[in-house]
Amino acid sequence: MVARYRGKPGSALRPILIIGHLDVVEAQRQDWTTDPFQFIEKDGYFYGRGTQDMKDSDAIAVTDFIRMKKEGFVPDRDIILALTADEEGGKSNGVAWLLKNHRDLIDAEFALNPDAGVVRPDKPLIVGFEATEKLYADYQVLATNPGGHSSLPTADNAIYHVADALAVLRKSPFPFELNPVTREYFAQMAKIETAQTAADMRAIWRSSLIRKRSSACRRIRTRIPSCAPLAWRRC
Repeated sequence: MVARYRGKPGSALRPILIIGHLDVVEAQRQDWTTDPFQFIEKDGYFYGRGTQDMKDSDAIAVTDFIRMKKEGFVPDRDIILALTADEEGGKSNGVAWLLKNHRDLIDAEFALNPDAGVVRPDKPLIVGFEATEKLYADYQVLATNPGGHSSLPTADNAIYHVADALAVLRKSPFPFELNPVTREYFAQMAKIETAQTAADMRAIWRSSLIRKRSSACRRIRTRIPSCAPLAWRRC
């Protein structure tokens, strides 16, 4: 689905594109206490496959478009909303397809992807927009040795060498990294977090002391696992 909210007539500014996906990860009914494909509100929570990833953001975007129209808001440029089905089930029906077949519908100055956010039981905390996404890479770990016959296995064999290499990798985490976007994220989040979490976030982006920053990072990773992808690479 592609919708365009018209801006000021004659504007020379290129549109803003908001993208999101409507497809969800497969779900087995027996694994759920409710029907995963039926939207249910219960005890202050929403239940259903995709309510957080990312039908909530999709619904917010559609609601905002309707609200802007009702209130007569006219932006300084067009705003495009593209909701596709290419996140979980492959890229045959998504942004790549639109770019190839209907580039004119989504051509924009830049794109925003609201596939992020944090909700607490008492209140919504943050709706995040991604500036970029990490890419994955595949690596092969190879080991060779003289080998032998399977009827006479030895402790010195290539399988164990590969296993040892993976164990070393597990014990060798990648270093903490900040960039302008994640630095600003922690700076702003520190203003709305409380107590130790806020102090740790300030330490992350302010402190020049490696030891102090490392301690804060470990606490943040334990307390808020969703922060881990922002500043650590993982295998």
